[in-house]
Amino acid sequence: MKTWKTKLFGDNRFNFYGWIVVGLLICGSSLWYVVRAIKLGAGRSPTGLLLMAIYFVLIGHFGIALTNYHSRVAKTLESEEQEKDSKQSD
Repeated sequence: MKTWKTKLFGDNRFNFYGWIVVGLLICGSSLWYVVRAIKLGAGRSPTGLLLMAIYFVLIGHFGIALTNYHSRVAKTLESEEQEKDSKQSD
């Protein structure tokens, strides 16, 4: 049984495509701030270099988590489509 929570926050097409857009926005905007910080001289200080290294590790973790989420949701959506197709052919 699907409740409103499952329909809104569960594995559905809206969340799948929404997180694609949100992931691109997060990565793009954060990269814009990093480039802006480098132009202002953040690459010249040891603290700035350390923060950039931490940024790249965190953005890598975010990318891996987003990829895992998308693969899980895609698998769920494909299995739902197969169930729907098998019910229609019966």
